[in-house]
Amino acid sequence: MSLGKTSKVRKALKRKGSPERKKLATDFWSMRAGDIGRGTASYKLDRSLHHIPFTSELISAIKKKASQGKIEVLEKGTGSGNTLAEIKRFFPGGITTTALTLTRAALKPENMPFIDRTIKSIGITKWHEKKYDIIFDAFGEDFHLPKSLVRHSIEKTISHLKKGGEAFTVFPVSYLQTGENFTVKEVGDILKDLKKIKGIQLQEWSVKRRTYYGTEYLEQIIHITRLPRN
Repeated sequence: MSLGKTSKVRKALKRKGSPERKKLATDFWSMRAGDIGRGTASYKLDRSLHHIPFTSELISAIKKKASQGKIEVLEKGTGSGNTLAEIKRFFPGGITTTALTLTRAALKPENMPFIDRTIKSIGITKWHEKKYDIIFDAFGEDFHLPKSLVRHSIEKTISHLKKGGEAFTVFPVSYLQTGENFTVKEVGDILKDLKKIKGIQLQEWSVKRRTYYGTEYLEQIIHITRLPRN
């Protein structure tokens, strides 16, 4: 599978004014309207570093890369900016931070000195040409996009990694479909397709079960490395 190959639908989504793109925007905002107070965890913009189930792995990856020189770190769906600001405090001179956010208004003023650049967007697009050493999504694949576009979103993340770069995200998973999560089968299908991409190494593991509104969930963590030789 090649990152350069896209379906007709994906190509249409890139054209401004196309019916497919307008429908995506409508579906996206409709979906977002129902997000508040739902999901597998409190969907609050104030999320901090200790809320992330892959904190130790993320910090370890940043520390290793920052020891070799200054690196670029991008957070998708930054929220209040707490997480990115905390990471910057750990490595004040070793990283350049970029926040990908739907609205800059959500960023706390006290966090702004620790955020070097902001991108106002739903997600990474073809117009974002910069590549990064680390890309992570602290909120995971809860509500950012309709499920049908999550795989494409992760593919875009991979395409914006530098050689040797690493990406982290997390899926809320359950065996039963509730409409607000991914089932084991859905995540399995996405991972099966992602593993076909050449030049990457994909690791996955599950952590801490949690119960939300009577449904038991696993947090399925995805760690992707773009191999240096590709």
